[in-house]
Amino acid sequence: MYIFEGIIILFTTILYGLFMISNLKFIKLLVLFTLLLDITLILQIIVQGVRWHFTFLYLSGMVLTPILFIYLFKNTASLQASSYMYLKIGITLFIVITGSVMFAFPVPRLTAPEGKYSVGTTVFDVTDLSRIEAYVDTPNTPRKFMFQVWYPTNSNVSTPEEPWLFNGNAVTKGLAQLGNLPSFALSQLSLVPSHAYFDAPMSDALETYPVIILSHGWSSSRLLHANMAESLASNGYIVIGIEHTYGSVATAFTDGSVAYFSEKTLPSTDYAQAFLENGNKLIKTFAGDISYVLNQLETYNMGQSGPEVLKGHLDLDKIGLLGHSTGGGAAVFLGITDERIKSILAYDPWVEPLEEDDINKGLTIPTLFFRSDEWKFGPNNKNLMQIIEKNKAETSLYQMEDTDHSDFTLMYLFSPLTKKLNMLGDVNGDQLSIFQGKTAVTFFNQTLLNIKEAPLAEQIEALIKRLF
Repeated sequence: MYIFEGIIILFTTILYGLFMISNLKFIKLLVLFTLLLDITLILQIIVQGVRWHFTFLYLSGMVLTPILFIYLFKNTASLQASSYMYLKIGITLFIVITGSVMFAFPVPRLTAPEGKYSVGTTVFDVTDLSRIEAYVDTPNTPRKFMFQVWYPTNSNVSTPEEPWLFNGNAVTKGLAQLGNLPSFALSQLSLVPSHAYFDAPMSDALETYPVIILSHGWSSSRLLHANMAESLASNGYIVIGIEHTYGSVATAFTDGSVAYFSEKTLPSTDYAQAFLENGNKLIKTFAGDISYVLNQLETYNMGQSGPEVLKGHLDLDKIGLLGHSTGGGAAVFLGITDERIKSILAYDPWVEPLEEDDINKGLTIPTLFFRSDEWKFGPNNKNLMQIIEKNKAETSLYQMEDTDHSDFTLMYLFSPLTKKLNMLGDVNGDQLSIFQGKTAVTFFNQTLLNIKEAPLAEQIEALIKRLF
């Protein structure tokens, strides 16, 4: 995917240099590199589709090519000074605008997982007939959502890597809408490859693998935590990332239909109690999705339903939850009430709406929390500290300096402008992404697999010191 960008930049630089140093003295070279650039742009459109980032390059090719051919066949060695100046100015503007757009909206790369396994992935739609959808106007509509599975596969996979964003056009449109941007603004993200191979076979290294269920935050997506999912899968975990319909930027189902984010999930209100009630309902909706998947794991394991690749490979005695924000709150709520869950890792878990009775029951499983600077103070901390104090098992809270709430997602990949516009903290996005993957593996290795190379606190502090 990055070959086109490199070739386009190379040919554009050469063309610009030739224009700047001569008055069409190198007309044949100019025609040659203009044609090469045109061919590259045509191939780019065929392979990737039209990219709005290259609009001015498309226009320059359409304008510049016929002009150069006219001068070539007229055997003209020079242009009038004024005409040539205008041509230089036009080309310079086109290049500056294109370069600025490519800088602001690049095609980024995900940090690579470092485990010994390659990563396979697949997607699956589910309908929970026992629950009525709370966020649509159509009565008696059953709750429908989807999930993506990341899992260890053999290293000899030869198929192309799956794109980071499944049904990328729908997801980028949803992300742009939430940011009040034109629907096409983040379309370049659909070109980002993941490190996972679609429908690859499960690795035969082990018979079964521990299970992690991943739950994203409100107005977010499972895909914004793909770094942790891939890291865990490459280290021998099966990760089921749920897309919580209407609480997600866009839930793209396998039949092509899309359910976009709905404000009904957490409507704005001037009343604190109404806000908390709506928040509690949302957390329990997310928790209901997780619970439904937990209830189906046994049937998936027997091959009676679900993705075929999971048949016989789920270690149902080793289940952990991984969540962010609302997904973290849902993980805590379920950890209190569901004995199948053996440990929880949560980033900025939103627990403010949890009811006092639930909090008083207390957790009894190992739990690891990370809190951003943005959430260091505020009403969420009252319940969070009570949950930590009442947990009968080991619980840790780490304060992550220079972070905002969204730093715990892959939002930094959207654009370098996210930091310049103070949408994120000052922490290095790639370093934090690597830290999250390593921390998740370390925590679940200890709490699910009883692999303790060193105390958890020592390992986390060593990672913080090394990466930050």
